[in-house]
Amino acid sequence: MPSDQQEPAEHGQPPERRNATPSPRASDADRDTALARLRDAFADGRLTEAEFDQRSHAALSSRTTADLDPLLADLPVVAGPPAVPTARERPVRLTLGILGDRERRWRWRVAPRSVAVAVWGACRLDLRGAKLSAPITTITAVGLLGGFDVVVPPGVRVESSVYGLLAGTSNSVPEQDLPAEAPVVRVRLIGLLSWAATKPRFLRELR
Repeated sequence: MPSDQQEPAEHGQPPERRNATPSPRASDADRDTALARLRDAFADGRLTEAEFDQRSHAALSSRTTADLDPLLADLPVVAGPPAVPTARERPVRLTLGILGDRERRWRWRVAPRSVAVAVWGACRLDLRGAKLSAPITTITAVGLLGGFDVVVPPGVRVESSVYGLLAGTSNSVPEQDLPAEAPVVRVRLIGLLSWAATKPRFLRELR
């Protein structure tokens, strides 16, 4: 005699989930693609600093592609081949902060080897919305009574070194469990009475 009662779920799972297809595991390439879209959105002003920081860390810790989807759901998808770089988007190789401050932020392209010079001034380089032109980016900071702030987005490995007199570097970027092929930013300070700091954000944000 047929029964109207529903068969018990296998292994304690509800019937509607018995045949559910699990979401694919996210690869390093999937996470890198998500981080690139988040950086673009931040550079365009679509994400606040807090939103960018929270979503980027969530993307780095994602296990499946379903974990990545809600982080990108309200962001536009850029279709088609990349545009030819304009003069403004050509890789920046030199930044000068002489007798004052020089700031680079939002959308800009960083050359594989870049030099920043600060003489009685400071250079503030925000890489969160920037395009890195190579897997390894070397920023040589040359300072005389100068300072350098380098803001690094999540997903980037940081290395720093110093050569000079009464000069120093600091790194407040949190430790991250990154794949071997993660992009690297190297900050080399050469200076007298100068400092260079790498950090996840500016202490005082400007818009």
